[in-house]
Amino acid sequence: MSTLPRISLFIAPVVVVALAACSPEQSKAIGNQPKKTVDSVTNNVNQSLQQGADRTRQEDEKQGK
Repeated sequence: MSTLPRISLFIAPVVVVALAACSPEQSKAIGNQPKKTVDSVTNNVNQSLQQGADRTRQEDEKQGK
């Protein structure tokens, strides 16, 4: 048996026990974490796009377009 299956046989029960020990509030917070991550990334992408648009607009104004 290779190392990876041995590790997964150990980790899987540990994860199950850890999640079972969570309170409902903690479980909800864990479930919301991916949404928070997606929202954060979306916000950062939108800010970057806005900065790019602002820079393009400033360059156009400098060139007199």
